[in-house]
Amino acid sequence: LKLKRNQLKSQKLKLKRNLLKRQRLKLKKNHLKIQRLTLKRNQLKSQRLKLKRNQLKSQRLKLKRNQLKRQKLKIKRNQLKSQRLKLKRNQLKSQWLKLKRNHLKSQRLKLKWYHLMRQRMKLNRNQLKSQRLKLKRNQLKSQRLT
Repeated sequence: LKLKRNQLKSQKLKLKRNLLKRQRLKLKKNHLKIQRLTLKRNQLKSQRLKLKRNQLKSQRLKLKRNQLKRQKLKIKRNQLKSQRLKLKRNQLKSQWLKLKRNHLKSQRLKLKWYHLMRQRMKLNRNQLKSQRLKLKRNQLKSQRLT
């Protein structure tokens, strides 16, 4: 009986030990599982964050590039505009100078023509005067002779 009791007791202890062992193993397994999941979750989180950071960085760079591109285009446009305006101004200036030169030239020609006409008139007047005087002299001469 004592033997039987001891056997039962030892069996009970053995069962208890086995049960505790299984529980410990199960706990350890669960703990490892949780660790793996946590690690995986953390890796995924860090990947997502890294991806997000990279996307933001690329967006900023793209934005900066586009801004620079726009600035360059704006500068180029302004330069072209100023060149066109300068060219136009110079053309207008040269046209105006040409017109002025032509006007002055025409004025000089008019003045010259006016002086020539006056000279001709003067000459004509003088000729007429001399003709009249000649005629008068001739008349007087002819009167004296008759």
